[in-house]
Amino acid sequence: MKWNHLTPLSVAYFVETQALLPLLKTDLLGIFDAIIDEKLDKINIEWENRASATVVLASGGYPKEYVKEECYPLRQYLMENIDVTINTDNPFISDTTLTDEFMVAAKMAGGLTKWEILRLIKNSFRSAALPKEQKKRLMDEIDDEIYSLLLDER
Repeated sequence: MKWNHLTPLSVAYFVETQALLPLLKTDLLGIFDAIIDEKLDKINIEWENRASATVVLASGGYPKEYVKEECYPLRQYLMENIDVTINTDNPFISDTTLTDEFMVAAKMAGGLTKWEILRLIKNSFRSAALPKEQKKRLMDEIDDEIYSLLLDER
């Protein structure tokens, strides 16, 4: 595939992809480069040898009109040590932002503590589709920033 001009590219991570990408050990951008350069057969794509699943809780009618007064068992999942993340679709498709989704989740859970919100944020970073080393660096930076914020609260 030869591109002679810039082509807008939109990639949606569907449920199946959201479960698989955290298991990818090979750099995703390297895979995209190999596809563009027509050299995909020359790279070794490696996967983690563990299980992964994605469960989507969506209101009836989503992504159009949906009942907003429902109560989801978010706090129960957190109490049972289930790694829950809060995500959003492309804001142009779903007309929402990640901040809005956190606000809705907090309201539907009857409120969330700052520790529960912190756990949700860290779970999201842990589940990001990044190479393992890059994800570890990012998590270390997040831990440092959180630690600094907590010290400032004293």
